[in-house]
Formats: sequence, structure tokens, C-alpha cells
Amino acid sequence: MHNVTNVDLTSYASSKAATDHLVRLLAAKFGRFYVRVTGINPGFVPSKMNPVGEAGNMFSSLFDQVPAKRAANEEDIASGILYLSSRAGAYVDGVSLCIDGGRILVANGQQ
Repeated sequence: MHNVTNVDLTSYASSKAATDHLVRLLAAKFGRFYVRVTGINPGFVPSKMNPVGEAGNMFSSLFDQVPAKRAANEEDIASGILYLSSRAGAYVDGVSLCIDGGRILVANGQQ
């Protein structure tokens, strides 16, 4: 599996899929104890793996392709966590919330 940067992301993508599956399994296991399990799937977020704004970032050309036209920031991710942990997200269980500025809509060159 390669993206437009031609970097092999097979192990990265499979680990992300595994965490989505783990969220569903844990939600099923702990639901009887009234414990909700949810996950967060962030898109482009500044990190050591993705140094947003630094020279040589192989993903920098992808930021303009994201419908939000930017990388996420702490507030974007924190807002999702607040939603899931608040009364508004009380009926959400066993899913991972995708906070990616719409990147999933244009992933793998589909536009």
C-alpha cells in the first residue's frame, strides 16, 4: 500500500485498522459493565512523524488536498474528546471518531 508520497504504509495502515477493531471488541466486552469504548482517528497532526511546517516534510503537499486545507491542531482533537466524553456523546460506543479535516474523502488520489 502506497500513498501519493510513494511511502510504504502497509504496517502503519494495518495497525490503524487493528486499533479500530480493538475499540469494537472492547466495547462489546465492557458494555455489560456500562463502560463505553471509543477511539480517535486523527488526520494530519503536528508530530515527530509529521513535522508540519518544517522543510522536507514529505506530506506537506497533501495538506492543500485536505478539504480543511490545513493540518489539525490540539483544539481539533480535544473537541472530539470532549464530545465523546460529554452528554452529547453518551450514546456513542464502539466506534472511532475520524478527525481528519475530510482527508478520508480524498484519500488515495480520489477527488
